Amino acid sequence: MKKPVKFIPEIQVPEIKASEQIPTKSKKIVQISEFLATVDGGKVYKKCQACHVKTGEGVPGAFPPLTGRLASLLKSKHGREYLALVVMNGVRGEMNIDGIRYIGTMPRQGGMTPEKTAAVLNYIMTEFNGVATDDTDLFKTDEIVKISTDNGRMTAQNIFKKRATAFVKEQ
Repeated sequence: MKKPVKFIPEIQVPEIKASEQIPTKSKKIVQISEFLATVDGGKVYKKCQACHVKTGEGVPGAFPPLTGRLASLLKSKHGREYLALVVMNGVRGEMNIDGIRYIGTMPRQGGMTPEKTAAVLNYIMTEFNGVATDDTDLFKTDEIVKISTDNGRMTAQNIFKKRATAFVKEQ
């Protein structure tokens, strides 16, 4: 036998104005230090490893490697910008890496916050490119925000155009 369903009558809830809300102890916005960030770049990279594989070696002819050749980009403004933009917006074009031709698209990855972008780039640098975990050249969240703000949301083709200047050593 089914139990009868009881309906709760509608009640009127008074609107509370902002000036009547309970005050908090402090209205300060606390900014978490970059060094206390809790985003695990290794966990973020799990999304990347579907193509670039767990070791970052990629798949020859299909997905480029992320190993051993990206550390030099940390020293270059254009290199840093290129890496961040690729992670945030993807890239599309023909690349030749170590004599292997890659033609394709890395699509924009959804959900990549500045914190996740910095964390995954730092993971790639430290795990696959020999950069020390205490290197001062590692990416910071505020840098990713600035790159994103300065460039806006770019197409994968336009990011590819930045590749040439990224891989040229700056004087």
